[in-house]
Amino acid sequence: MCGSWPRVPAPAGTRHGIAWAARPCLYLAPCANPAALRACIFPNGPLYTHQKKGYVIPGYYNPGDFFDEIDFLVPAWEDLAPSEVQILCGRARVRIHPIGRINALNLRSRTRKAVEIARNAQPDVIRAYNPFYGGYIAARCARELGIPFWVSLHTQPDGNRDRGGGRSLGRLLVLKYTGMFVEPFVLKQADKVTARYSTIIPYVKRHTGKNPEIIYGGVDLARFGGGSTMDSLPRPLVLSVGRLTAVKGHGTLINAMKDVDAHLLIIGDGELHGELRGLAEKIGISKRVIFKQNVPHSSIHDYYRSADVFALAYNPRVENVPIPVMEAMASGLPLVVPRPAAEEFDGFEDAAVHADDPASFAAGINMLLSDKGLRKKYAGKSRDKAAAFDIGRTASREAEIYAELAGRRPRASARRGQAARS
Repeated sequence: MCGSWPRVPAPAGTRHGIAWAARPCLYLAPCANPAALRACIFPNGPLYTHQKKGYVIPGYYNPGDFFDEIDFLVPAWEDLAPSEVQILCGRARVRIHPIGRINALNLRSRTRKAVEIARNAQPDVIRAYNPFYGGYIAARCARELGIPFWVSLHTQPDGNRDRGGGRSLGRLLVLKYTGMFVEPFVLKQADKVTARYSTIIPYVKRHTGKNPEIIYGGVDLARFGGGSTMDSLPRPLVLSVGRLTAVKGHGTLINAMKDVDAHLLIIGDGELHGELRGLAEKIGISKRVIFKQNVPHSSIHDYYRSADVFALAYNPRVENVPIPVMEAMASGLPLVVPRPAAEEFDGFEDAAVHADDPASFAAGINMLLSDKGLRKKYAGKSRDKAAAFDIGRTASREAEIYAELAGRRPRASARRGQAARS
């Protein structure tokens, strides 16, 4: 988790703090380099959400420093300054274009604006990180401008629909609508579809007839394999890291701790923060449950190093291996998690629970806390499994995909030359 990142001061005469209508890009003028490799990226949300999720991977949006310029089209009116995003973009020149929140009513106008921005940016590749409204706008830009389009899927939309939109009727209705009219268009329009989890494969295959390529979210094995023990934390300690949302199942974990003689440290923020604190108080274990909403990303690995067990009661139908689970594995922590119906967890049968209920989680945690030898055994298995999630491997493959997509079109200088001769 990161600390507070400063927002860009709002200039005079702006709407919601952003003068987006008057200027194609609020922050930086376009670069004049005609040979530059460029990308237009449609992130899942404002870029400041990286601080809330604690997922600040150097070069995340520019693997291998493939691009010289990156234009972000963000679904918000305000966002970070380019200097605050630079760590995610390597050496690329960054421009940020706030286009406002997107919904079914403004989808057409947001699309027109995005096409204008993308046309001026002249990208070699367009990438989106979801098949919803943001992905739809990205797909429309790609189709209208004839630019290769890559969509990455980090969740299983059908799983969210089956869960009733996360207890929100409005969210469920949106998911029903996008499932019928938006997601099929995005997936069929994409030149490349990748997925973070194998549970997403049936969803993509139903819409496209093809399997997506699986590219796991990556972690820095060297950093999470190190770290220092924090003596200020209580022991024994069960650690859980993740956004405080229904899909992460922290309520199950808190209820499980009634029958576990240990402390629980939950790192993360989200819509259920108040509700989860109330639950811990209601069942009488609030003194043994510690909430930390923000932890600096530079020290998060020390918290993993200080724990005895990692536990997360996430929904395996939506995500097979969440990033915090990968980080825990890289840190050599034994795991207590739901048993996914996928190959990623072969060999973890004795450590991973099989039922998503407090009693099963309590049994799994107690089994590990009571047996130091077993913890050591499964710590080794965690480290072995973590090799599959090496950020270097992930970045290398993503750079290859960008090269494959950009290779389908002439470089920017050649395109301009062809236009001049026509």
